Amino acid sequence: NSFYSKPNYHVYNSNGLESKSLEDYFSKCEVRPSAMAIKPRGLINKNNYCYINATFQALLACPAFFNVMKYIPLNEDSADHNVPCMKAVHAFVNQFEKMDRSKSNSANHKDIICGQAFDPTDILQEIARFRHVSLDVVKTKQEDAHELLCQLLSEIHDEICSVLYDTAINKIGKFT
Repeated sequence: NSFYSKPNYHVYNSNGLESKSLEDYFSKCEVRPSAMAIKPRGLINKNNYCYINATFQALLACPAFFNVMKYIPLNEDSADHNVPCMKAVHAFVNQFEKMDRSKSNSANHKDIICGQAFDPTDILQEIARFRHVSLDVVKTKQEDAHELLCQLLSEIHDEICSVLYDTAINKIGKFT
């Protein structure tokens, strides 16, 4: 992504190099949770899913979570892994740009230029998938933000464990 230059990259593997695969990324990942100023964007709430928007706004404010999800190496090599939740969260965090202070209108840079509000459709579809409900139910039924956060983090955890487990099984299979 052109908005994030290499010096802002804050997720490294243990030898300081950029990870090229999901296995390498999660097995050797070292997060240096330095905050990055991101351009504010509104999340459109057409129905009753403000609890979803609130949950994701809180996650965006968590530097470690933002940086890990931002730099997941989702490429052709990751197609071997079933990680729909991580893909949806990765797409969501990539909707946000680094704040560009040079475009500020005032001399002391106190004005903040916000991005355009958007409807987080990919995230809503993913929540419907892992909750085993229709998208209409997700959009119209008010639920608990804490419950959603726990479910989301559990789903991401399961996907990471699956990536690491599948890799370990494949490595064992090569030696037998």
